[in-house]
Amino acid sequence: MHGYDTYDYGARGMYPAIMRFTTLDPLAEKYYSISPYAYCSNNPVKYIDPDGRLVKFAPKVSQDFKDKFTATVKYMNSKGTNGFLKSLNDSKEVYYINETTGNQNKFQSKDKTILWNPNLAKLTDENAILSPATLLNHELDHANQFDSKKDEFVKNATIEDKQYDNLEEKRVIEGSEQETAKKHGEISNGEVTRKNHRMKGYIKVSDPTSTGEAVVTAPKKKEDQLNP
Repeated sequence: MHGYDTYDYGARGMYPAIMRFTTLDPLAEKYYSISPYAYCSNNPVKYIDPDGRLVKFAPKVSQDFKDKFTATVKYMNSKGTNGFLKSLNDSKEVYYINETTGNQNKFQSKDKTILWNPNLAKLTDENAILSPATLLNHELDHANQFDSKKDEFVKNATIEDKQYDNLEEKRVIEGSEQETAKKHGEISNGEVTRKNHRMKGYIKVSDPTSTGEAVVTAPKKKEDQLNP
């Protein structure tokens, strides 16, 4: 902040001269045993806290993953696509973001965990390229539906659909995925991301908000099913 020599650090202000945060944690009243000025319970190696609202335990994830997740959250905030994440942060339940190096992003309702690869975009049958940020929001929609409408989520995840594998995937792909991709500049008005739950190829990216260039082709196949 100009004139005060403080820095904006996520949801907090930091005064580097004394290496201390100068603003209260947004959830200070929820954790009476922890200083209201502490960051990540004074254990930033074990925990991540991208927006100051909820301490998310991230076991066995790399620092690179934490950095890319935080960058993606900021990007989604700027694009107006952070609604599902905000809803989960406001939930009484705890949801986890975990790292995967494979080509599947997935929401696992059993342990309330989203598996996400921040380094892989997807090419669809419609030749739309979905960034890791858009793919993350896809999974956040699943998690939010499970949190707010669990019975409906479980029901739709078990009803098969020829195009989308199940009705829950159809709901997300035809709904929020289209809006997210438009706001992220990945499709234009009149275009769609895809009309099924399949992928045409993969794209390696160094920035999770990017759609990259070099396509790694893959045979068409169904993506992993939800785990209701």
